[in-house]
Amino acid sequence: MDLDQYILAWSRAQFLEELNSDFRRSHQFDGARSKERLEILLARDRWELEVLAHILPLGFFSSDTGAEAPKGLLTSTENAVFKKYQADYQKVCRENSFKRVERVRRMMSSKSKEFRASCSVGNKVVDAIAKEWQWERLGAAAGEWGLSTINGDLRFTISLVLNRAMDLFYSVSVFDVTRSRWMRNEDDFLSVLGIGGGDWSVGNPDLISFKLRDAANFAKWHAQEYTRLVAETDSSLLSGY
Repeated sequence: MDLDQYILAWSRAQFLEELNSDFRRSHQFDGARSKERLEILLARDRWELEVLAHILPLGFFSSDTGAEAPKGLLTSTENAVFKKYQADYQKVCRENSFKRVERVRRMMSSKSKEFRASCSVGNKVVDAIAKEWQWERLGAAAGEWGLSTINGDLRFTISLVLNRAMDLFYSVSVFDVTRSRWMRNEDDFLSVLGIGGGDWSVGNPDLISFKLRDAANFAKWHAQEYTRLVAETDSSLLSGY
């Protein structure tokens, strides 16, 4: 198996682990969009969630648009469960679209000072994290921070982004230095599970220090999982010779 296949198997296993732990990790994402997505998901019966755990990590479902599974990919039962989930999702998105736009507009017009203050605090927090982890601190625009490390032939990069509505996001990327190609680009936990991007609500500068550390630690766990999967991929390839 290549890395993408290992990550697909990992994503399905993580989805089932979430199901068996009342979505413990997923509930760490307390942003409005993350909560909305989880509420829609948790309205399913358990057997439906078990079906979705198998099909959503395939990645064909977009949380913002309609999507069709490639022909022949799903069984009739899987397709029925997916169509019901998709319809419920789109219904909630339509119902909440005005409130969502209004929230972002209000936040962006009233939070400019808070955003600048949070960026200032965030710079110091990420500098401290980089020193503690002994990772490279990458420069970026206001509200964007990068942390990077080399492991063997691979560069692992964590991106942390605070938007002007004071929502915080993370992603993990894996770059093969020797082959000059991306192996994974801007993955986050909920997206890899097929649920949709995860975010934290910051609200005010007093919270940015705690939220950034939470996001960085979550992202580091995600990167460590990918490190393990890369090692398993390499072992599998070696054993094939």
